[in-house]
Amino acid sequence: MGRRNLKAQLLLNGRASPAKNMQPVSAASATSAAAAPSIAGERTLPRRRGRPRKNQLNPVVMGEESVYNTNVTIKVMLRSVKEHKKLVATVNNGFARGLKPDIILAAFPYENDLMFALKFKNRKLPELITAQQLKKLDISLLIQYYVINLRYPHNERPTM
Repeated sequence: MGRRNLKAQLLLNGRASPAKNMQPVSAASATSAAAAPSIAGERTLPRRRGRPRKNQLNPVVMGEESVYNTNVTIKVMLRSVKEHKKLVATVNNGFARGLKPDIILAAFPYENDLMFALKFKNRKLPELITAQQLKKLDISLLIQYYVINLRYPHNERPTM
């Protein structure tokens, strides 16, 4: 009789459930219960693999990125003017060091020629490169820059 009273108390407290009271669970309700988050409205994220970063990467707003690129380009131009008293293309540029080009930040005319501020992968500062050097070393990047930044005067599109 003592054993029966113990079972009754456990059932009332919700600590145990007898096998008789167990109802079969359908497959659909079992999957929905497993997929449901533990707390209402909370999403469970997959566990991140690998070593955690010291500084989390923050997404950069496009406007902030263009301002940063402009400031960095100006910094490189001022350094060139300070050292050589005029704009000079980088002598030992990333191509000579075997680096891969990432993006052209800016283009500007200088002494009847175009000069490009070219950023290489894994480098913070861009380097100044003439149009002739860029045509020889990476024409696809130059074409990509022209396609993105091509402007027609007076908003007129050519007719084909």
